[in-house]
Amino acid sequence: MDFSIEDITPEKAATLLKSNNRNRHVRRASVRGYCAEMIAGRWRVTHQAIAINSDGSLLDGQHRLHAIIMSGLTIRASVCRNADPQTLSCVDTQTERTGADAVYLEWGASDKRIAPTLKAMLQLSGTRARNGKLFNSKMSWLASRYLEHAKWVCRAVPRSKTNLHITAQVLSVVARARRTGEGEEVLLNFLEVLKTGMHGNEKGALTAVTFRDWLIRAAAVTPAPSPLCRARRAAFALRKYIDNTDTSRIAELKNDPWPLLGDQLIIGD
Repeated sequence: MDFSIEDITPEKAATLLKSNNRNRHVRRASVRGYCAEMIAGRWRVTHQAIAINSDGSLLDGQHRLHAIIMSGLTIRASVCRNADPQTLSCVDTQTERTGADAVYLEWGASDKRIAPTLKAMLQLSGTRARNGKLFNSKMSWLASRYLEHAKWVCRAVPRSKTNLHITAQVLSVVARARRTGEGEEVLLNFLEVLKTGMHGNEKGALTAVTFRDWLIRAAAVTPAPSPLCRARRAAFALRKYIDNTDTSRIAELKNDPWPLLGDQLIIGD
């Protein structure tokens, strides 16, 4: 097998795909996801190469090549020529690297709640993950901007059975609020009410208590409220708490009060 790093133009990708006669069905969602990564500038050269048989037929890499054509960009990639077709049965099997793995391997974040908290940050903005998953590079993108705040909110809400109602969506809303400049003291007070139900009769406390009661009820019902519903209600309750506004009705806040910072995360589905 001969390895090299090559610039793959859309034209070169199209040529390689002409010999794509022994591969899986193309998953268009994967192609669109890879294309979005390339356009956003997050695509990286890795050891996992585009594999070409000794007879010139394509063995591995069809989704990457289709994405290059869709993006219209020239992408640097590892290429393996004279690859052994029998090795295909050993590729893309067993355990894949999850978003949590990516955050741990690149950023050293070992708390298992951090990856779901980062992922949930997208839900308030209405951004959808592909098949419920995020490309690991998007998790790294989120971590580069929000990891400190995700860690902070996870430390503020220790893992325990009594805190199970405080879901990743709630943690993510508080982390986003901290990232955009809301004061730590008011955020900690809000979380304390959610954890214990105790408060100092401050304005907004009724809102936090009402939201806590809703979270506890939501944890016990079937079907459970959607992640988007949880995120929007958490945003509503926190916004009212910060604004010192009491209410006994928790609605869904449709406008994102703490927008994500940075570029567009997902293009298409």
